[in-house]
Amino acid sequence: MLDRALSKLGVCSRFEARRAVHEGRVRVNGKVITQHTHWVTLARDQFELDEQPVRAAERSRYLMLHKPPGYVTTRKDNLRRLTVFDLLPAEITAPSSSKKSAWLFPVGRLDYDSEGLLLFTNDGVLSDALTAPESHVEKIIACY
Repeated sequence: MLDRALSKLGVCSRFEARRAVHEGRVRVNGKVITQHTHWVTLARDQFELDEQPVRAAERSRYLMLHKPPGYVTTRKDNLRRLTVFDLLPAEITAPSSSKKSAWLFPVGRLDYDSEGLLLFTNDGVLSDALTAPESHVEKIIACY
């Protein structure tokens, strides 16, 4: 889907992508698309946002964080709870048009009360490989 593709390309969050698509600011293969559910293929289709070409980040980034209990795995929370992004320095995670590679997103989720390793990246291919059910990557829950 188009919103997911823009997020995987490191442009913005899925929510922000949906807004841009519905506002008519996104083109796929030269055609304005206004439905965020429009099916696209990252490797084949050409994307534009605000008349600027969109390409994958030049450099993939990876960050590991031990998430403590009491944080939600999201960028913003409607209930104003602390998020995992509150644990990271702003210069690492802030979206920036001049540094597209700075846009990081969490791979998977841990519940509010859970703790454990959380991976952040701008590498959509790796994220898909780790989280897609058909990849059969085993999730391990360790109890001490």
